[in-house]
Amino acid sequence: LPQAFVAMLPSFGNLLIELVKATSLVSLITIPDLTYRAYQLNQLSMQIVPIFGTVLIIYYLMTKLVAGSSSLLDGYLGTRRRPGAVKP
Repeated sequence: LPQAFVAMLPSFGNLLIELVKATSLVSLITIPDLTYRAYQLNQLSMQIVPIFGTVLIIYYLMTKLVAGSSSLLDGYLGTRRRPGAVKP
């Protein structure tokens, strides 16, 4: 099982990033959906670029957090499990 976990970790990280991009993450953000709230603000103020630019930055930061965490975990577990590898 430990060898299988190390082998599946990169594809699992990619799947998590895909889920972040494909869903609105309502359960992680709050009850109101981020994109829906941005749409409502856009209807009130008609400021498309600042509102949806902020949403873009929030989603970008969330995906970078998931990708960075996955990469760090993969690097740690990958180098630790290889025979002859030096621990960092």
